[in-house]
Amino acid sequence: MLNVRLTLTVWRRHLAKLSAEQSSSRAYPTWPLATCLSPLLNNVSKSGLHTTSQCGSKSKSFFNAKKSGAEQDKAKVSKKDAIALAKAAKKVEEEKLAARMVEREERIAARRAKREEEGLVPVKNSSKTEITAEESENVTKEVVVLPLREEEGLVPVKNSSKTEITAEESENVTKEVVVLPLIVEEKFRLWAQLLQHEIDERAKQINALLRSGSVEELIASGAVLGDLRHSTTSRGMVQFSRPANAYIPRTTLEPGTPVCLADAKNYKVALCEAVLDSVERSSVTLNIQPEEYKKLHKTTLSNSTFVVLPSIRHPTYERLINRFSSKSGTSAVGPGGDLLLTAFGAKEFPVVESDPMPTEWFHELNDSQKEAVAVALNPQRPMVTIQGPPGTGKTFVVAEIIRQCAVRGQKVLVCAPSHVAVDNIIDRVKGKVKLVRLGTGVSESSQAFSFDAMVKQGSHAQDHQKAYETLQKLRESNAERNLLVSVQSSIAAIATKARREVLNDAQAIFCTITSSMIEMLITLNIQPDVVIIDEAAQAIEPTSWLPLLAGKRCVLAGDQCQLPPIVMSQLAKDGRLHLSLMERLSAQFASISRLLTVQYRMHEKIMEWSSGYFYGGTLTAAASVGRATLSQISQVPDESVHNSPLLFIDTAGYKNGEMREVKSQGGTSSGNPGEARLVAAYLSKLIACGVKQQDIGIITPYVFQVALIKQLVNERYPDVMVDTVDSFQGQERQVIILSLVRSNPKKIVGFLNDDRRMNVSVTRAKRHLVMIGDSRTVVRSDAIAELIDVVSRSGKVQRASEYEADLQLINFSDSEVKKISSKVVGSEREALLETDSVADAVGNRRSADVARRAVKM
Repeated sequence: MLNVRLTLTVWRRHLAKLSAEQSSSRAYPTWPLATCLSPLLNNVSKSGLHTTSQCGSKSKSFFNAKKSGAEQDKAKVSKKDAIALAKAAKKVEEEKLAARMVEREERIAARRAKREEEGLVPVKNSSKTEITAEESENVTKEVVVLPLREEEGLVPVKNSSKTEITAEESENVTKEVVVLPLIVEEKFRLWAQLLQHEIDERAKQINALLRSGSVEELIASGAVLGDLRHSTTSRGMVQFSRPANAYIPRTTLEPGTPVCLADAKNYKVALCEAVLDSVERSSVTLNIQPEEYKKLHKTTLSNSTFVVLPSIRHPTYERLINRFSSKSGTSAVGPGGDLLLTAFGAKEFPVVESDPMPTEWFHELNDSQKEAVAVALNPQRPMVTIQGPPGTGKTFVVAEIIRQCAVRGQKVLVCAPSHVAVDNIIDRVKGKVKLVRLGTGVSESSQAFSFDAMVKQGSHAQDHQKAYETLQKLRESNAERNLLVSVQSSIAAIATKARREVLNDAQAIFCTITSSMIEMLITLNIQPDVVIIDEAAQAIEPTSWLPLLAGKRCVLAGDQCQLPPIVMSQLAKDGRLHLSLMERLSAQFASISRLLTVQYRMHEKIMEWSSGYFYGGTLTAAASVGRATLSQISQVPDESVHNSPLLFIDTAGYKNGEMREVKSQGGTSSGNPGEARLVAAYLSKLIACGVKQQDIGIITPYVFQVALIKQLVNERYPDVMVDTVDSFQGQERQVIILSLVRSNPKKIVGFLNDDRRMNVSVTRAKRHLVMIGDSRTVVRSDAIAELIDVVSRSGKVQRASEYEADLQLINFSDSEVKKISSKVVGSEREALLETDSVADAVGNRRSADVARRAVKM
């Protein structure tokens, strides 16, 4: 037993010496051999050769004793034995290393799960390797987004069957993925929930609407378009008209609304889903996707009478929900990942010293416009917002940016919430840049730049046609399946080349903000240098990210002090779904926003209220419009009240309530028959003074009031536009007559509390604005109270009684009012904003206050 103990002791000494030699030698890896052997020695102990109790004190005294020469000879171990022992130790070490690797992988998996549960995010240049989501708000260091877990040699991959690859393999992958911070992933999940709430609320309201009356009543109310016949079909745009080209009645359905097409005989069963593209006087155009169009048979189209109803589905929102709720959708965000991180504060905006001005301009621009263009062109700025108050030439600025990018060799993706807005920009730059229009535009001029048409006319068109003909012949000859598949693959490859060729050649790509074709850009690896969204303040934030994630930089142009996005669900509003990306960024990051300050539309007195209330008094009127009056374009006398830029006709107390408001039969809208008569009387006076019908617009917030006024004026003055403010955004008239409607003992103003809608209404006028309303009621709105104060100082004020003689000539019987009332269904915006509660009134004003503060920052 003693010899065994001695041998073990000598082994330990030799191992310690060998370990030291290996540590100093570059020829060997550094292994702690003595440590590695300790388990073996322990095993020997456990085998019964000795125990700690047996050899404790004895071993100590023995090792301290002086050994004789013979004992030392017996304890010697040959070099060969030492090498063999080292090999055994190495094998043990390898086994332990393998075990540690298994344990390490288990720890990594556990750490991943813990990160997800605790909301930990990685941090760069920090003494801490991780922080919680709450702590991350106080950390100013940049969040690491690429690569993921460098210590593990793993990076995320897009469009791969593998979720992760090694760093070496990543060199062969061209697609890049951004690892999103927790705050962004949570926002994506929240958006998916809020969008679903919005879909549910719309479906609830639409179902209630369809149950509210017969199809004839719904058509008469404008909630449904009916008595339609198929006219033409062109590239997914299907047009319908009424018999003998009869006029299409006014409808509450707006362009861009998801609708369904149904047979009039069975209108509750949808034939297909579509999007309402446009409603003209005698035609209705629907955008029907190919898969939906296949549901329509030619016999059905040619022989049926159709109705167009609002759809309970919302394809765009459904697509967004899938994008934001899927795991791949929240990681593979595309080229715009840095924009996403910047917008949510995970990546800081760079400090910019100056914005170089272009040396050549394509439009005559003022200083504020030039500054906005220079800021938008600066490659150091990832995100820019350009606020264009009414009449300040925002569209010219957008056109200038597009052309400046083109001469710099930069590709631009240009989007807007509506087809009309997209086509307006196309009209500004067509012939000046190479452009392509994804989807089908409303205007005929934009259809000349259709993507599908350009692909068919491209250099690959003949190859595609030949391959298709070959496929047809093979099918007819019952060729082998492998051959058919090969030809089909060739056709797909040719089509991809053709699409890529058109998009690569284009300097500017145009589409709506929710176009399903935006994903194609990412798929084909088409990366715009700049993404421009016009009318960005009218889009909810989730829809804005559809195009933004396709590009590297972005410019948001619009005006958060004009019409906001429509959101119906209260739950969605509580989650701030109604807040546009432009409004949020302008409020959070003042340095990225530029305001256009010279307006070219209004007389300076008409501009006064809007400039002071919304834009901090920064607006100025161009010399060409600042003092323009009606007397310069008509026979209106210079001294006439009609020549005053501002006029308020007060109906308060007129004949003990003869000009009081009434509700429509369904209670969904408000009207004021007496006030409608006064509008008609004032209109007659203007036309008698030589003001042209097409120069006059009549705006009122309520659908019921629109119907009442049209009943009085349409027959005599068909070219006078009468509508709600929504239809007037982007338009202007020399004269605007604004009917405020609300007049009641409780002083309830409801819809009028939306300050931004009032801003749009007032700023449509160029030379003459006349407001008609009950001062005792409408001054409950802070914005209107200030507006009337401006009119009192800078314009004229009259009493309704001054038009008594004119009112006597205009009759409106109770039966006529009731007949019109029975056909009225309030608009979507009206249903959203019409409220009789003081709390909601305060909420509406608060939204406008946020927008105004963003301007003043």
